[in-house]
Amino acid sequence: MYAGRAVIKIILILIVVIVIAPVIYVLLSGTSEIAYAKEYIAAIQNYTAEAMLAKSVGDDILAGRSNQSMTVVQKKVEVVQKGLSELKVPEEFKDYKTSVAAWADEIAQASASQTFQSQKAAWVKVSSSPKEVSVKLNKSQAQQSLQAGIQHVGAARQFGDYAITTANTEAMRSVGARLFAQGYWFKVLYRAYPGDICADGGCLSVVWGEVPILQGAAFSFVAGAPDAKDKWQNAWGGIVKDLKPSGVSITGAGITNGKNDTQKVPPVTQTFFDTCKTAGGLVDDTGGVKMGLPTTEGGWTCWEPKKQCWHYLTYSGWFFKNGGPQPEACPKIDLSKFAIEGETLGGTGSPFTQAPANKEVPQNKEESKTQINQPSVSVAPAATWDGVYQINFGNESCSTSVSGGFNQTTITVSNNRIVSDSTVSLISSTSIDAEGKTVEAYSYSGEGYTGRGTETLTFSRGADGQITVSLSYVDQATGTTQDNNQTWTCSGTGAGQRSR
Repeated sequence: MYAGRAVIKIILILIVVIVIAPVIYVLLSGTSEIAYAKEYIAAIQNYTAEAMLAKSVGDDILAGRSNQSMTVVQKKVEVVQKGLSELKVPEEFKDYKTSVAAWADEIAQASASQTFQSQKAAWVKVSSSPKEVSVKLNKSQAQQSLQAGIQHVGAARQFGDYAITTANTEAMRSVGARLFAQGYWFKVLYRAYPGDICADGGCLSVVWGEVPILQGAAFSFVAGAPDAKDKWQNAWGGIVKDLKPSGVSITGAGITNGKNDTQKVPPVTQTFFDTCKTAGGLVDDTGGVKMGLPTTEGGWTCWEPKKQCWHYLTYSGWFFKNGGPQPEACPKIDLSKFAIEGETLGGTGSPFTQAPANKEVPQNKEESKTQINQPSVSVAPAATWDGVYQINFGNESCSTSVSGGFNQTTITVSNNRIVSDSTVSLISSTSIDAEGKTVEAYSYSGEGYTGRGTETLTFSRGADGQITVSLSYVDQATGTTQDNNQTWTCSGTGAGQRSR
């Protein structure tokens, strides 16, 4: 058997630092107020789509169209709950975020019912969409958000056609979920601007009613409707007359049935492949693992050769940038060629990690327009604890007799947050606070056992400037080795110092 945190260690899967952006051509003006607004809109849209993915899977399970379990639904919605709980937004986006979070909670509670009948009874009560709210954007922000949304819709044609020609229902589920998220945002925007607003690509009064038609066509394919392909094609027949997304052709797209055509990826995906290879990356090479990704969508990966960093493009056309413990090692993708909105997002200035370390989240619309709120590159706080630490574990106490494993670990801190622990799989970690404290949650497994634990670490700096760290931990594990089922709890302490 194996003991607790001091000795149960396995090969680590490293957590990631991520920046995300929808795949559309850069057309927003780049002013601070617009860039500031769109990063939060993109973040909430991402979690809206993920919640819809969870609900769609649950719908299929309870309709008898899927053999998956509600555990899949729970895992998907956990991504939403965790992401939104950590996402700090300014006042003008609070209702938008809260509405999506409440809907995710509905889905989570219904999926947690213990029996199929209780699940079914709870599921029919889940709302079909988050509650419609209003946002307090100025007209310039609203118009640019509308134009960006129309870009999303235009890109959906490419990825939906690919899903159909490759008979990939899960990819189309992702496309439908992204269309749903965009349609919901258009409704939120329309509540704020019922008198209509227009951008170069079209008008809100038109698009907010047409996107649900595309969404319905996508989900009809997921459900296996015999006329789903025709519905998808026909749904675009009217919308292409009303929308003109700059840089994304939807009029020229379409499904073909030739053998070679079924193997082609969407044009923007091919650009992703080409730019990855040109920058020295490996496309969809095996052997790496992506932890901490704020989506459960499938997609394509661009790895750096040592697998210490990656970029990820989903089947619905969303791009996750600089994942892994060494984002500086990622292949450098030329953003002027690979069409991405939100290129200024990054590091601690991104809402996908935490609030900007060098500024407060603004609390009103007027403050959000100032230059200081422009998304920033990664800037570590003044009291940074960043570095690599070697930690040795001390005495531990376990509830049952267990043995084996390791007694040392290496942790890496980046942007004042633990991003890797060399001997367990990191689930989450809090930002190191003003007192030098952080809490790390992790899981581990091996032959015959699984477990989870939490660890409280305290960093301190000596008179000589040397940084040391102390910790206390609690492990809980279940073992099944040699048909001898056991559970145990271990607790203990450890200490170490920064090695580099």
